[in-house]
Amino acid sequence: MKEKILVYLDGWFTHFGISEYLQKKYDCELFGIVDFGQKSQDFFQNQDIVKFKKLWNYNTCLNNIPKSPDLDYLSSFEKKYGIDIWKLAYYDRKFYHKYNEFYKFNDNEILSIIENECKFFESLIKESKPDIYLTFYTQGHNHHLPFEICKSQNIPTLMLSPVRFGNRMIISEDPNNPDISFKENDSNYSPRKKLKTFFEEHDNYNQIKKLKSVSFESKKRQRYSAILNFFLKYKINQNYHYSNYGMTKSKILKRKIIRYYQKKKRISFIEKNFKKNLKDNCPYIYFPLHYEPETVLFRDASFYSNQLAVITNIAKSLPIEYKLFIKDHPMMNTIGWRDLSFYKYLMKLPNVELLHPSLHPNDIIKNSSLVVTIASTTGQEAAFNKKPSIVLADELYNFLPSVKRIKNIEELPNVIRESLKTVVDENDLENFIEKIEKNTFEFDIHSFTSDFSYRFGFKGPIMDANLPVNEVKKFLNDHKKTLETLADEHWKKINDLKN
Repeated sequence: MKEKILVYLDGWFTHFGISEYLQKKYDCELFGIVDFGQKSQDFFQNQDIVKFKKLWNYNTCLNNIPKSPDLDYLSSFEKKYGIDIWKLAYYDRKFYHKYNEFYKFNDNEILSIIENECKFFESLIKESKPDIYLTFYTQGHNHHLPFEICKSQNIPTLMLSPVRFGNRMIISEDPNNPDISFKENDSNYSPRKKLKTFFEEHDNYNQIKKLKSVSFESKKRQRYSAILNFFLKYKINQNYHYSNYGMTKSKILKRKIIRYYQKKKRISFIEKNFKKNLKDNCPYIYFPLHYEPETVLFRDASFYSNQLAVITNIAKSLPIEYKLFIKDHPMMNTIGWRDLSFYKYLMKLPNVELLHPSLHPNDIIKNSSLVVTIASTTGQEAAFNKKPSIVLADELYNFLPSVKRIKNIEELPNVIRESLKTVVDENDLENFIEKIEKNTFEFDIHSFTSDFSYRFGFKGPIMDANLPVNEVKKFLNDHKKTLETLADEHWKKINDLKN
């Protein structure tokens, strides 16, 4: 019997490439969900690279959105699949008034869109009857919905996800709680004597710098060429996708001009007010701000996505002799930093100080007594700098004994005091590295996606471009070795599930 595999096709053609090599090398039947922009649709109608049994275009479910939702249907859907609709809705940044500068959705509009999506994904999963579902780490509510339906129907999902440990990736139904035993060391594993060297090779801060270097942020010619092409040639279809609602070129241009001047004002404020050294002897606890809007806040830590509230609660919980030092995420520079009201609120908290973006996070961690984070890799980095940490969401590194995961914010004062006494054991780090290396593999996702962006112009206010079949074939062939490896790794996992 052929394996029936349903694949979510979106973003950067990673899973399209995986599908090509799965079909070439293994006995399987492929179905696909296409989630691409309007210009890209011609490619999927005309391509002969992958012979899908059937393709469904996600955007068709956004046609004929009802004016008011069927609450009886949504209620029965929630009960049938164990899915919280409003929690799902809050996963999407476009539904937040805070992040959507073009359109303000009302309750009925949000629920009506989700109603159509529920019917669409429920129907296609029922029709395809997949044995397995393949997707990248889910990035939005519509991307997450079929995963939840499959999960409730006991259809295994293989989710390709970064472990935020260099370029290493994992394939698992739950990347933050994978089926890995961290309890015992492998007797055949040779302990690492140079943990510092290993950590430096896989330093997440260096990965962020690399992300900037391979992105349009540092390659201005390609970046502005894509933006210019958008303003001169692209026609916005507001009805094609709900994320386009309210978008016009004049509004986008106005926003860019406003952001340009906002960024200059914010940088001036940062230079004048943020702490630029760590030379004083005050003991401190470190909290790294998350980039916003960020998937990990909406998905993994949805009840802690208000960072100002989280920081206030941490500040309330500190022992009297400690301060809370906070540093913004370096990628916030790409969108012009945060509104000044955010920083001013934090500056009014009596035991809180803001650190200048130029300070290296490893220096901050080394001089700290403890790291508290919502869901960032800083908790992992803390362990490699021999510092304990507290985390508010499920993360892969939570298996380290020096990391405390709390689910009740009222526990924070006691957990902080307990964690300050914690000593990091190198044996735990060696065990962690061993398990990561055995259960993950190398895939430079940043270079892969950047190459796709440069070639096809997927950059700008709307991520959409024409995809000539021959050029896509060349792109896939240029990345043949990488895509074959990804297909092989998925097939291994499929066989593991079967056995």
